[in-house]
Amino acid sequence: MSLNGTQLKSRDVAAIAYKAGWHHVTQLGIAVAVCTAESSRYTEAINTDNPDGSIDYGLWQINSKHFGQTLGGHYVNEAACYDPATCAAIAHALQKKQGWSPWAAYTSARYLDALPGALNGIRYWQLLVHGLPLPA
Repeated sequence: MSLNGTQLKSRDVAAIAYKAGWHHVTQLGIAVAVCTAESSRYTEAINTDNPDGSIDYGLWQINSKHFGQTLGGHYVNEAACYDPATCAAIAHALQKKQGWSPWAAYTSARYLDALPGALNGIRYWQLLVHGLPLPA
């Protein structure tokens, strides 16, 4: 795993995930936690360790086997996966189509370790949305 690009805060990932379509708090929490467990929230994370030789890209580690498809209204390629909003839209469309099973962090339950931080990020994002101060 190469952690490249910018590391986003959980609250930033929450905002991006919400805009992509994860509106229910449970799904939003899972989306942020999966992102954290998959890429540590690095925008240009790359995983080349897949047994089948495929490569995972971006925040939600979109697998290269999806390249050439249109998901969430976006053509899937490396550049699309490195754009946070586009990656989120692709991930949301993929999750709606296939559930959470495409993400190893979900199927292995690794995302559960990231869930408390994800929920805290959602809370901070909501405080900012409503113009309330963040806790010290």
